[in-house]
Amino acid sequence: NRTTLDTLGYTLDEFRGLHFRSLITKDQYPLARKVFEEIMNNGTQEGLSEFTLTRKDGTTLTIESNGALIFHGGKPYAIQGVARDITERKLAEEALKESENRYRTVFENVSDFLIIHELDGAIIETNIASIQSSGYSPGDFKGLNIRDLIPEKYRDGFNEYLCRVVENGRDDGLLRVRTKDGDNRIVEYKNVLIRHPDGTPRYIQ
Repeated sequence: NRTTLDTLGYTLDEFRGLHFRSLITKDQYPLARKVFEEIMNNGTQEGLSEFTLTRKDGTTLTIESNGALIFHGGKPYAIQGVARDITERKLAEEALKESENRYRTVFENVSDFLIIHELDGAIIETNIASIQSSGYSPGDFKGLNIRDLIPEKYRDGFNEYLCRVVENGRDDGLLRVRTKDGDNRIVEYKNVLIRHPDGTPRYIQ
């Protein structure tokens, strides 16, 4: 249709002479063959496929497509495909992934003591500095609660801390923690409440 021609930059006469393989890279041939065989065997394609197409001017776009057989006189005549341009969505996903990777690098390598924990204090994740400072290994932290790092006589204040974070969205102060070797240390914390998109509390960082 006109949208396809305008998107890919071809005239109708040019497009009629093209094979689908000329629009994709060779590494996508196996997927194209698999989809073709599925349609020929079943008459339709189950689910969607993603392909990166090359426009006439050499630029690319990503599509999500589905195909089915067209019959003429009771016999297969052609394959009709329906496609949607998802280029912007893919770019957004890649940008998000890159952002997450940058955050991961900062989280792991910052020299501050960083811990992400559940609303009940169960530890979700820690950074390298936290591991080195506490003497625990990454495996040791699995299944631990923040309370396990606080000397017993100071643990009652942890419930008050949790209430303040949930109520105010953040909290800061001093916390006494015990290393794996039994040494007591005082750490300064500045923690914030992370929420779900609907506004409900998710975890504390």
